Amino acid sequence: MSYKSQNVSFLALSRFGAPLAALVLFAAACGGQSPTDQENAAVVSGTTTNFVLTGIDAQTAAPFLTCTTATSTTEVDSGTLAVGDTTYTAVFDGTVTKSGVTTPNSYQDKGRVSVSGTTYTFKSPGVGTFTGTLTNGTLMVVSDYTYCGSTHTLTYQLQ
Repeated sequence: MSYKSQNVSFLALSRFGAPLAALVLFAAACGGQSPTDQENAAVVSGTTTNFVLTGIDAQTAAPFLTCTTATSTTEVDSGTLAVGDTTYTAVFDGTVTKSGVTTPNSYQDKGRVSVSGTTYTFKSPGVGTFTGTLTNGTLMVVSDYTYCGSTHTLTYQLQ
């Protein structure tokens, strides 16, 4: 078995069988917030804020997503999201099974992010723009990009 790290759009995930859905991050805040504001403030200027994938659609345990085609089965088992002042990095880890052989794979997406209040806008190169909402430390990203026959909602938890 070989472990491959791909630098492709997390929404395209060409090695995961086809484009996944959306995900992404959050952003700017200053000191002096109340506890709820601190949970909603994703990125403080000059820092990186980290999230962990906790669900895709209604699935809240790994594998979060399973997609089977005529030639392979792809599973998304985990994911992370790191958000900086203006950029993000999303990583999905999982497996691909072809001809009875299962191989671990990791897929990475890097792009731009902007924040307005609790709304986060992610621009994934070559894929498109996606939005998410941060509420009480939970980032929900709704995708209008079809992967494995439907669109998806990704849920991240602030770390």
